[in-house]
Amino acid sequence: MAAHEHIETLYKLRAPALGSYLRRCLGEADLARDTLQEVFIRLLRYGRLDQMQFPKAYLFLIAAHVVCEIKRREKRIPVMFDSTAVDHAAAAEASIETDFEAASEAGAVLGALPPLRAAVLLLRLHEGMSYAEIASALGISVHTVKKYLRLALLHCRQSAGAERRNTPKGKSSASGRQL
Repeated sequence: MAAHEHIETLYKLRAPALGSYLRRCLGEADLARDTLQEVFIRLLRYGRLDQMQFPKAYLFLIAAHVVCEIKRREKRIPVMFDSTAVDHAAAAEASIETDFEAASEAGAVLGALPPLRAAVLLLRLHEGMSYAEIASALGISVHTVKKYLRLALLHCRQSAGAERRNTPKGKSSASGRQL
């Protein structure tokens, strides 16, 4: 089989799952599509496609490396040489302060949860794992995952409700919303 036929077959078989993975990792559909193309270009550069034993694993490995490169690039702060730099710095400082307050509140709420419930909540909301994936990772049943997630979310809602009741009218919460 010629290299371009092998790539075409791999693309038809693996692109949907790989694209879904990239959208979850990157959060943007356009960036995920561009990254998917980059993954297959790098695979084509590899050259020895007919000798590959585990092409799916190799594709996901390439994708993980490309995602890491993109994340590293995003962390770099562009240098600005105009007067808007001062405005951006002031806005960033205010944003960091608000984010820190919100993170402190979230940490307090999560800290009040039993460790397993906090882990279930973080794995579901932050990592986007399915109930089955969480159950497997933590060694508990899917039913228990659902129960712990429900109880953790209830705790968070109750904590948010208590915060609203304790905040004077006209004041903002740490997230900047009027309460």
